[in-house]
Amino acid sequence: MSKSKAEQNTLSLAELQNLIKRDPGGYKEEFQQQYVRFESDLQIFNLRPSEEAKDFGELVSFVAAVSQCYPSDTIGFVDKIKSLLEKHCLILDPALRQTLCRALILMRNRDLLSPTDLLELFFKLFRCPDKLLRITLYKHITGDIKRINQKHKQNQINKKLQNFMYEMLQDKHVIAAKKSLDIMIELYRKRIWADARTVNVLATVLTSEHSKLKVCALKFFLGSDDLEEDDDEDEQEDGKSYQDMLRNTTAKKSNKRKRLLKRQLAKEKKRDEKKDKAPIITSFSALHLLQDPQTTAEKLFKQLKSSKERWEVQLMQMNLISRVIATHELVVLNFYPFMEKFLWPHKQDVTQVLAYVSQACHPTVPPDTVTPVILKIAHNFVSEKSAPAVMAVGINAIREICVRCPLAMSEDLLSDLVEYKKFKKDKGVAVAARGLIATFRELNPKLLHKRDRGKPGEKDDLDENAIMEEFGQSRPMQFVPGAELLSLYQDSVQQKDGKGTTVDPSNEGENEDNDETENIVDDGESADEGEDDGDEVTEDLEEEEETNSPKEDGETVIDKLTAEERRDKAIALTNTRPLTQEDFDKIKEMQLEKKVLPAAGLKRSRLMEEVRESQLDPDDILPIMKKQRQTKEERLASIHEGREDRGKFTARKGHNGGTTNKMKEKQKNMPMIRQKVIKRRRQSLSQTRGQKRAQKKRHKGKFRKY
Repeated sequence: MSKSKAEQNTLSLAELQNLIKRDPGGYKEEFQQQYVRFESDLQIFNLRPSEEAKDFGELVSFVAAVSQCYPSDTIGFVDKIKSLLEKHCLILDPALRQTLCRALILMRNRDLLSPTDLLELFFKLFRCPDKLLRITLYKHITGDIKRINQKHKQNQINKKLQNFMYEMLQDKHVIAAKKSLDIMIELYRKRIWADARTVNVLATVLTSEHSKLKVCALKFFLGSDDLEEDDDEDEQEDGKSYQDMLRNTTAKKSNKRKRLLKRQLAKEKKRDEKKDKAPIITSFSALHLLQDPQTTAEKLFKQLKSSKERWEVQLMQMNLISRVIATHELVVLNFYPFMEKFLWPHKQDVTQVLAYVSQACHPTVPPDTVTPVILKIAHNFVSEKSAPAVMAVGINAIREICVRCPLAMSEDLLSDLVEYKKFKKDKGVAVAARGLIATFRELNPKLLHKRDRGKPGEKDDLDENAIMEEFGQSRPMQFVPGAELLSLYQDSVQQKDGKGTTVDPSNEGENEDNDETENIVDDGESADEGEDDGDEVTEDLEEEEETNSPKEDGETVIDKLTAEERRDKAIALTNTRPLTQEDFDKIKEMQLEKKVLPAAGLKRSRLMEEVRESQLDPDDILPIMKKQRQTKEERLASIHEGREDRGKFTARKGHNGGTTNKMKEKQKNMPMIRQKVIKRRRQSLSQTRGQKRAQKKRHKGKFRKY
């Protein structure tokens, strides 16, 4: 049937929406009619809100799309939708609930709504049992807060939202609290809410009763150092990249391509200016932003002692407690005796436990607290009854503890552990023992035997600055470690320039490009390698050496200086002027190239600073192995990999070669094998077993094992 004229003249909501956007004044009457229809349908819908209402949803989407054209006529529209969601959000049809939320999001994107009211409503909607709705709300909330703080920080709005999120984290509904936690972590990852207030709100979740929330917070604090910077929409604006633009220069010339190239170049220039004017944001680890780390560590430890969580969660709690203790140098004395019960070779993930115990040690922990831990490791791991790999792990763990807390080691125990340097059964044990010796050569050589202290002619004799400090004692630094090398380098450059010309240390980085100063770094090779390969040096380098190079002068002078003279030179340079970053790079470069130790008394302090800044990886205490044993999954993977180009095992078709024994027996006459068959039938079961046993014994070792 053909449609009537009345049906043809009626417009659908999509067509009317298009016409209103083109001419709002000409279709105002039609809009008012649809709005009256919306109000009447809303009253009917409130009587039975659980029913499906597809027409009502289309009407809501229409009014939301054209509300910016008639702001005076749609004043109460938002309040009606919000009240409908607040009252009946749990019983609404999922499709209609999604439509209502999208309508509010559309109006918020057009700045027709304030962000605080809408976001508070959306946080409450996380309680709805609708996964698709939660995904939509999560994307909108993170994007909206990012857009609010895009130009500058909106502290008032942020404070209101953070207070509301703190209430949502305490919500009894686990899914709603989990979504709120995910939003805060995502905003911290994007550096939008990367402040101490956010971190301390997240720290309250560490002691939550719900396991999901607790694990999420633990992962955040343990992995916050590895969070990637936000390089999503901000870094890649709309349009082609600069590499794509360059293609227009080689393609066919046209006015359109010229306009596109000019427009893209303007965008690139604007983007570069924006990056240059952007403030430099310093990112700190979340652990550094804790306001009361001592209370946080004690609460976590109290929860760990009575924890009934699975073993993986307990490991994460141990790791976080040790990280907090090491970062802030806290004193939680009960933590170390508690960890002793896990220090057994047969325990699950014992290498991780050893790493966490070592990580929690620092100089302000009393040595009497750490010494029992070292003795426990030495007794359970480092003994002849243990496997070589276990012994190496134990010695490496003791070494890591002593690097952080050297006063906990006794001379008797150290002398026993050092004897394993001659362990012949396994190389990993000997390497671990030598690593322990090298550590105490720098920390406290007095504990070692004279034969283990190193060469007697080295310029690191013990003086008052090299003596090990007592517990609680600190000696302030008077100069920058390695500053004497920079002083000698400047003197040598001045001598080479000759005739009293001075070199400005601040312009030292510019002079490094000259041929005179390139001798200081020889492509990363050590000084020892340079001496061994001296005969193969080119003629150009020989000429430079003859002209009194700074490297040669620095080496000869540094060998003649005593420890006191080196210290005086370092103090003189440190007190003369502030050192630039180029100076520090040069000092590090010369130390690596010349392999010269810093002045006496500085080795331990520099080693301690490097240890404090880095966390301990459990792989660092594993023994050195040429080839580790493969797991079952790795072995199966290698087996299947070798079978890729090979067909399935099938019976061999045909026979190549001579006849087999079976074939020969079939060809013999019956009288020839009659006695053999009779004997085989008459033998007992024990005789048959003995015959098979003898056959296996004969063929033992002749078959290839797979």
